[in-house]
Amino acid sequence: MKAILHGGETAVVLDRAVEETVYTLQHAKLEDRVMVSTLATGTMAKSAGHTTLQAMPVGGTDLLSVSVNVRGTYADYAGLTDYLTTVRKLPVSLTRLKIEGTAFELSLTVFGIAK
Repeated sequence: MKAILHGGETAVVLDRAVEETVYTLQHAKLEDRVMVSTLATGTMAKSAGHTTLQAMPVGGTDLLSVSVNVRGTYADYAGLTDYLTTVRKLPVSLTRLKIEGTAFELSLTVFGIAK
């Protein structure tokens, strides 16, 4: 992942990567006939009236990560596979996929660097 983010491409700031991931997951659901019932991002930290995402360092690199969890249902298998294809284009790692009937759960890890 570090090679992708720091290779010949511009590094992705974690906040931006999380925003783009959440936006894409919400937008793609319409095109792919997927209903998202829950979309939750990592652990939140509160201090001095501000709420921020709690990013986890990725060992031995300058990368940070945040988890994103998605639960929902899909109308047909082709729509779900299209949705997953969209997920593969994001700066994320798919860490868990559970499919039961027409319900699904995704666990993703979003990668990026600090601002």
